[in-house]
Amino acid sequence: MGYQLHEPRPTWLAGLWAMVYFGLPFLLITMLIDLAIAWLSGHCVGLWCYW
Repeated sequence: MGYQLHEPRPTWLAGLWAMVYFGLPFLLITMLIDLAIAWLSGHCVGLWCYW
């Protein structure tokens, strides 16, 4: 008897922060790897070359 709390659930804001903490560093690391390969080999081989 008494109040019952709702179950916790993921929200859009939690998803946004997850992308900021996990997605952004991943993108930056892959960009640096692609830049290093392009600089060392002389031609671009990554996804960023198409932009």
